[in-house]
This record gives sequence, C-alpha cells and structure tokens, in this order.
Amino acid sequence: MDSKFLKSPLISVVVPFWNVEKYAENCIESLISQTYKNLEIILVDDCSTDSTLSILKKFELLDSRIRVIERSSNGGRSECRNSGVLAATGELLTFVDGDDKLVPNALEEVAKKYDPSVDVYWYGINIVYESNFDLKKSDDEYYRIRHSGVKEINREDLLDYDCSVCNKVFRRDLLKEDLLFKGAHYEDAIFFMKFFAFKRKIYFIDKKLYVYYRHPSSIMANTFGRQEGLAIEHIFILDEVYDFWLKNNFLQESRIAFQRIVTTYFWLAFNYSPPYERARVVAEMVSRLRAWNIGSESNPVLEYIRSGMFTISFGPQLDSQRTAPVITMPPLRGWQKVFAVRNENGHHIVRLFTKKIASRKVKNIRNNSKR
Repeated sequence: MDSKFLKSPLISVVVPFWNVEKYAENCIESLISQTYKNLEIILVDDCSTDSTLSILKKFELLDSRIRVIERSSNGGRSECRNSGVLAATGELLTFVDGDDKLVPNALEEVAKKYDPSVDVYWYGINIVYESNFDLKKSDDEYYRIRHSGVKEINREDLLDYDCSVCNKVFRRDLLKEDLLFKGAHYEDAIFFMKFFAFKRKIYFIDKKLYVYYRHPSSIMANTFGRQEGLAIEHIFILDEVYDFWLKNNFLQESRIAFQRIVTTYFWLAFNYSPPYERARVVAEMVSRLRAWNIGSESNPVLEYIRSGMFTISFGPQLDSQRTAPVITMPPLRGWQKVFAVRNENGHHIVRLFTKKIASRKVKNIRNNSKR
C-alpha cells in the first residue's frame, strides 16, 4: 500500500442470496480466502426455500467477519443489496452476487490503490459460460477495461461502459438514500445511470478480478432468449433515470446524452421482446417521449416514434385450418423509408432508412389443398 496512507480501509462486501445452494459455498469461500483480510462480509438471504440460509449460518459461525441478515420478506436483489448497504460500516463497499465469486487477490488489488479521494475502483470481469457462449465476443468488448489509473467519465459516454456494480468498489458514504437500488430486473442499469451521472473520480484496474457465471436461467440469458415481459422493462427503468436526471438538473445540460440512452434502451426492448410484445414496446415508448419532450437531435428515430411517423404491417400467420389471403406488400413510401416494421416474404423486418436492421422468420402455414 502507498506509504502516504496510514490505514488499511475496511471493505464491506454485500452479497444477496436467494435459492443458490449450488453456488453459495463457492462464493463465500472466495471471500473468506481473500488475501486482503480487513473485510466486513454481509450475507443477505432473501427468504430462500432451499438450504442456502443454513449454508450462510454455517459460515457465520466459522468467520467473525461474516454477518448474516435474514430478510422477513422476499424483495429481490435490489432490496437485498439495500439491506446490506444500510448495515455496512466500511470505508469502501462492493457487491458480489451469490452465484459468482472474486479471485483471491481481488480486494488486495483495490487496497493497494487506496486513496480516500477516489470514489470508485473499477476492474474487469471473467465470464464462465454455462449458456450464451455465442456472446463471448460482444461480452469481451462490453466488459473491457478502457483505461488504467485515475479517470473521470462524462454523461455523454455512459453507454460506452459496462453497468455492472459487481466489478466496482465504491466509497460507502456516496451511496445515499436516493442512490439505493430499485427495480426487479436490470437494477444495475438504473443505479449506473444515476450514480455515474455525477462526476466521479474512478481508479481503473486493468485486471479481471470478478468471476461471473452465466447460467442458462439467468436474467440476461432469459433476456437474450426473448422471454416475455423482460426486455420491455428497459422502457420502464427509463422512468427512474428520467426523474433522477430531471431532479438533479442533468437533463438541460446533457439532453443529448439522455436521448442516446433512451434510443439504446428502446432498441434493446424492441429487439429482445417476443414479436407479439413489440407493439406494446412501441406504445410505451410513444407515451414517454410525448410526456418528456426531450428532443431528437441525437437520433431522428425518437421524433418518428414520438409523432407516430412509422408503420406496423401485419403479414399472414394462419393455422392449417384456414386459407391465408394473398397479401402483396407495397413498396416503402413516405416515412416508411425512414422507419418501418412489417412482414416481408415470411419474415418480420425492421427497416431504418430502408436498411434492414432486424429480421425474424415467421412460420407461415397454408392450406395446401387444390383450388
């Protein structure tokens, strides 16, 4: 540790658990075996119905640094983390999910860089794939550490960085009440877009110190699998971000940055929602854009959505007991040349400025009897 700092910081580690008996021991072992020892380990059980809680209590008896919090009601990962934040006493605080782990020297790497003026320590993530291995290339880019040493990031650049909280160590006193976690899903994104909307002094450590296990049943795996009701929540979490930015006067000076966030989250919601849910995605986005009046300088698509300058076309999708009508799709005209969603030759096609940006094959079953 740098000799100009006379004390080793107490680091609080908050870990939410819910029915992860298969992974809990591996996670906790990685914490108690850290080479840096000045830790406060807060394990929060969210009313698990398997043996998770008994595993946590076993480790509590073995290590005096461990404290177990039993929640009286199931509140999801956001409320679990909040329970831990409110109970923590360390100068620094980090989060680990109950089915992940830290490499042995992770927190020592942070402690060696400790400076009370640094707001966040940010390191890399190593992903162990149990599903979605096809995403490795994009994951490597998304979680890539882009700097080394101290750096600030601007609101305009927030989308260029990963929004996970688990590869970051925070000054605990910065986690004020209005920065506690909210939301049942994608809570990291909400927190990230609020916390880093302020100027933060960040120390980037270009090492992969967090181990993330991507399970087949994880939220992200289900999102990429287009599970109903998940991706559309990218629209709903914008409400929280908009209110926070408005309250703190960020919108006026960073309206373009917010437009970029809205556009990105809209396409995430649209592209990863099942086809039958996409009309709702568009409708939810329309209502917000009309209420917020944030402009569209960064991307004209926002104005096209806000004012209804788009076309949704329906193609034949009939069962075998019916005869599909013959539908000839007209050429793109007018604003359809800007944005269109329609069926073309048995595929749902999304076009932006006539360019195809998304496609999904539609099974078209026709009655094959002779006419």
